[in-house]
Amino acid sequence: REEGLSCPAGIAEPLQAAGYSVEVVSRHPLVVSVWECRRHGACPEAEFGACAPGAAGRMCAVCALPDHYWSDTQAACVQCAGSGVEWKLVMAVFFLVAFCVGLYSISMTVGDEDMLTDPMELALSLSLLVFLGQSSSVYYKLDIPWEDPLKGILSLAASMSFSFDTLHLECLGVSDFARYTYGFLHTSLVTGFLLLLSFLLKRGLKYKDAYLRCWNSVGVLFNGFFIALVLHGLAPFIALHHPNGKHSPSRFPEAVLGTPEHVKWAVVGVLHLLLYGVGFLSYALFVCWQLRARARGGTARGIRAVLWHRFLFIKFKPSRYYWSLVMLLRVFVLATAPVLLREPHLQLTFTQIVLCASLGLQAYFWPYKNHWYNFADISALGALMSLTSAAMFFLHTDSSLDAKIILTTVSVFFIFCIVLFS
Repeated sequence: REEGLSCPAGIAEPLQAAGYSVEVVSRHPLVVSVWECRRHGACPEAEFGACAPGAAGRMCAVCALPDHYWSDTQAACVQCAGSGVEWKLVMAVFFLVAFCVGLYSISMTVGDEDMLTDPMELALSLSLLVFLGQSSSVYYKLDIPWEDPLKGILSLAASMSFSFDTLHLECLGVSDFARYTYGFLHTSLVTGFLLLLSFLLKRGLKYKDAYLRCWNSVGVLFNGFFIALVLHGLAPFIALHHPNGKHSPSRFPEAVLGTPEHVKWAVVGVLHLLLYGVGFLSYALFVCWQLRARARGGTARGIRAVLWHRFLFIKFKPSRYYWSLVMLLRVFVLATAPVLLREPHLQLTFTQIVLCASLGLQAYFWPYKNHWYNFADISALGALMSLTSAAMFFLHTDSSLDAKIILTTVSVFFIFCIVLFS
């Protein structure tokens, strides 16, 4: 039986299987091209090319009518009227502005001293929780046929990436490419808003530390949502592997790899990845290297120089000032698993190796000032390792056995190392 086809009893023509879309290339002889649908509910088991109500196009990826959007709960395209897309957009802008103002206000210094307030530490603690929660969103990008309730949990974790898809901007005539480009621009818009706020406070209210607060606010934002920024840049390269041998981005399945349509997505993705992913990672590396060089050379310029980058150091012991860089590298490597490796069992093995190594390093270096942060990080890594092990049971039988053997061997080895060095 060929993948994506369902053969009924008798000698009738085969049907397309649920979750697949079949295009007829030739009737005599019968030659078909099978595509795996990103929205499995949009492609029912039916005659070749059939789509769920209202859906159309290759892989049933779009709604046939312009005033409709896809609803996962109803498994159909529904009318935009009554969806409240305008109010959702207004509320999204309001909460974004409120978030920026709140983040900026708690970054204020105390009096004339160059010391950040305790609420800033609270914000950094919350960013740690968001940072750890977003790590689980990587699993939603892996080529694993998840089932409920894990599928629902991972979908919720993926929503922490703050995709514009939840706003249903297609009801306003915004294309998929435009929505993806907005995701590239909105981080710059938030940074620009904070800079404008700093300029007005510096000129109007004479806050001498306005730019210091702005820099730390932007740093907390990038540090907390780093994995979401990386995944957004990698989106054009996380591909669905179709039974017909072709590949397309899982988020934009209509843009088949190698076509001009995909090239424009890839260009935006590379720019986003270089600017926000590699750029912020390089910045963190430079700051840690500079701090180490000045400390060893006795050329440190005082507390104010450190305050400009305190969002990188505040959670960690002075001897572990570089640990923020380690965490950024961890999630950057994890996010590349769906891109570097095609086979699901290799993706999971790679992920488990990174998590086990991270757990061992965390237990050995114990980097946080607050012991509860250390326990929280270890618990989160342990939960992700358990999730990786559970994912093995969702793989197809042809690859799961080898994966379980490799995964068990790697896990035992690294756990042994943890016990040995801790």
